[in-house]
Amino acid sequence: FNGFATGAGVVISRHYGARQRENVRTAVQTTIAMTILMSIVLSVLGVVLTPALLRMMQTPEEVLAHASEYLQIYFAGLSGLLLYNMGAGILRAVGDTRRPLYFLIFSAVTNTILDLLFVTVFRMGVAGVAIATILAQFASAALVLLVLTRTKGDYRIEWRAVRLEKNMLGSICALGLPSAVQLAVTAFSNIFVQSYINRFGADCMAGWTSYNKIDSFALLPITTISLAVTTFVGQNLGAGLHDRAKKGSRFGIIASVVIAEIIGVTMYLLAPQLVALFSPTPEVVELGTRQMRTTALFFCLLAYSHAIASICRGAGKAFVPMVIMLLF
Repeated sequence: FNGFATGAGVVISRHYGARQRENVRTAVQTTIAMTILMSIVLSVLGVVLTPALLRMMQTPEEVLAHASEYLQIYFAGLSGLLLYNMGAGILRAVGDTRRPLYFLIFSAVTNTILDLLFVTVFRMGVAGVAIATILAQFASAALVLLVLTRTKGDYRIEWRAVRLEKNMLGSICALGLPSAVQLAVTAFSNIFVQSYINRFGADCMAGWTSYNKIDSFALLPITTISLAVTTFVGQNLGAGLHDRAKKGSRFGIIASVVIAEIIGVTMYLLAPQLVALFSPTPEVVELGTRQMRTTALFFCLLAYSHAIASICRGAGKAFVPMVIMLLF
C-alpha cells in the first residue's frame, strides 16, 4: 500500500506543479477509491492470515495467543491507517506538510491516553492496546479527510465523483507498483529474519524488538526528507523547473546523509541506555546493544540510497530503485 501511495503522491504532485487542474481532481478521486478498495482487501487478508503467518514465523507459544489477538484487531481497523496515510500523502503532494503533522501528533497523544485508559483502568490487556491504536488512527483519518473534503483547492475530495478512472489508475500503478514490490520484498525479508530470531526465545525477541523500535524512530528523519524530496522533484519537474529540481535533489542527499550519520553515532554511543528504556533485562540489553552497534554507523549509506530512490520516484523512474534493491 505504501508503494502505491508513493505512486499516487508523485502523480498528484506532477499534475499540481504543471497546474493541470482536471488531472489533479481525477487523480485524487481515483486515489481515494483505490485506498478504500485496498483497505477492504488488506483488512480481510490480515484477519484471516494472521494465525498462519505467526506460526510461519516460529512465534513462541507463550506469546502466540497475544500476538494473534493484537494483530487481528489491528488488521480489522486497518482502514483508518491507510486512509490517513493516503490523505496525508495528498496534502504533502500539494505542499501542505503541517496539517498531516498536527493530525499525527494528535493521534499519538490520543493513542497514549487510550492505552492508559484501556489497559490501566479497564484492564483490557493486549486487546485494549490494539483498540486504542485503531481508534487513534481513525481519528487522524477523519481529520485529514475532513480537510480534503472542505478545501476549495483542486485536490478536494468529491465523494460523488470517487471512482477508479482507468487511465489515471494506470499512471498511479506504473509509478506505484515498482515501489510496492520493493517495499513488499523488504517487508517479507524482515519477516523471515524475525522467524529465525524467534527460534532463540523470548529474550532474543525482546532485544530485537527493542532495537527495531529505536531504529524505526531514528530513521524517521531520513524517511521524511525522502518524502519531501519526492514531492519537491515531482512538482518542479511538472512545472518545468529542472534546475530547481536538481538543487533540491542535491540538498536532499546531503541533508539525509549528514543527519543519518549524526543519529547513527549517537545510537552507537548510547546503545545500552536506549535499549534499557524498553527492557532492563541484562540479556535483552546485551543483544539489543550488539545489534545496534553493528548497524548504526552505516546509516549514512542507507540515507544515501533512500535519497537517490526518492529522486528517481519524483522523476517518474520508480523502476530503477526497485531493480537495484532486488539485485542486492
